[in-house]
Amino acid sequence: MPASSSRPRARPPRPATRRSGSCRRSDPMTIQQHPAGESTTATPVAQGAYWRVGGFVFTNTHHGTGPDGALVAPDDCERQLEQALANLGRTLRAAGSAPERVVKIVYYVRDAAELPDHARLAWFVDCWPESSVVELRTLAPGVRVEIEAVATLEAA
Repeated sequence: MPASSSRPRARPPRPATRRSGSCRRSDPMTIQQHPAGESTTATPVAQGAYWRVGGFVFTNTHHGTGPDGALVAPDDCERQLEQALANLGRTLRAAGSAPERVVKIVYYVRDAAELPDHARLAWFVDCWPESSVVELRTLAPGVRVEIEAVATLEAA
């Protein structure tokens, strides 16, 4: 048997890769949040985060928490959805967009059968954006629905 070498094997060279991150410095991308003062009275800061990329706004997930940060109606999907949509509306307006400019929305729900269509229809009156429903049993205790959206920016 050949004697084993105590030196580690040389690793093959890594292929050329882009630097970390997927955006070049020249890309028109900024991250923005609600101002701290507004977040305590309108939407909790964690839900107020959004990205503005080119002519679009990408929001963080929103759930049914009130201005005090407490979950509205634990285990009531309809009331939580109404509150989450209201929170989303505030975030979109802060970002320079509006609910009627939503082009894609994703609903994360504990049980897809609980998602009320009439609440979604009432919020999206003049438009019906593309939507996806993802059943996610690992939502926090009491949380029945979370939403995130992509919207266009309002014309300057």
